Amino acid sequence: MVPKFNPGDFAFVEPGTAPEIEDDVLVRLNTGETMLKRLISRRGGIQLASYNEPGTLLYQPEEITWMYYVAHYVPARKIKHRM
Repeated sequence: MVPKFNPGDFAFVEPGTAPEIEDDVLVRLNTGETMLKRLISRRGGIQLASYNEPGTLLYQPEEITWMYYVAHYVPARKIKHRM
């Protein structure tokens, strides 16, 4: 399976919108690692999955600095000008 997000692509996030199950999310862990994943469950922790890797990741809420809803995927070719 190909990844939904490729290197160089952009994600439009909405920090004020709470993500729901099956939404794509941008997650920052307390370790500083940032990931684009899919929110699978909130039972027993925050369960995240990838589009191109089998299995899931499980984090406790206190391990996550922030988690933002990804409203829209933007391919790099659509960005005309960077500031």
